[in-house]
Amino acid sequence: MRIFRSEMGLNYAKYSFGYAIYAQTESQADGQKALQNGFLPYTGQHLDLANVYYLARSLRIHLQPLELSSENRRVLRKYEEAKVKLELHPISDYRWQSEDTDFCLTYANERFSTSFTADRLDRIRQHRHLTHYLEIHIDAERQALIFLHCGSEGWHYWFAFFCLDTTNPLGKFAMLRSAQLAVEHGLSHLYIGTCYGSHSLYKVRDFKSISFYDGSEWCTDKKKLKAWCKSDENCELTDRLKRE
Repeated sequence: MRIFRSEMGLNYAKYSFGYAIYAQTESQADGQKALQNGFLPYTGQHLDLANVYYLARSLRIHLQPLELSSENRRVLRKYEEAKVKLELHPISDYRWQSEDTDFCLTYANERFSTSFTADRLDRIRQHRHLTHYLEIHIDAERQALIFLHCGSEGWHYWFAFFCLDTTNPLGKFAMLRSAQLAVEHGLSHLYIGTCYGSHSLYKVRDFKSISFYDGSEWCTDKKKLKAWCKSDENCELTDRLKRE
């Protein structure tokens, strides 16, 4: 796995000089190493490199054991009368259809905060990081299609697309059931993306045992993470060492 940096900004008054840190994997097995070191797969535009990861404040759920919170139990109760079926497919065994594209784009264009195009969907599906699709059927209807990286020690809950015609907490249910499925496979962690800003705090509140990557190591201090998230919206281009 190749690590490289790209200069991104400066605050000369406080001697803070920014660099974005990237990794480029050489094999699919490197995806697990990238996750363990705080990297997440990059699928945006403006980067003409394949299979690139970016270093960020990544968040993961600890699965051994997976302790259910009161919110987890509340969500499960919403579905206790439903017939739920989870189907995990290696991407090599899954025959992608135009209906899958429509399902993903319909949800993304309604709920994602940034533009999500068919080209971006293709970039995600072509990234070496993607290993499996998880379908969640509820009462015989597919209500979730989740893109996963399934590694030997942890899974990455990457992109999730849902049926819009529901009033139940489907997103929370899908993430929780994915974590429970990972437990059944003997995994130690479920990586669930970045954690920036107050809008990400639901991830922190929903799960009892989590850790975040602070740029150097995995940290379990929830109080610190909540404080960082709440301060993200107003932070200046100064490294945290000087701000704190």
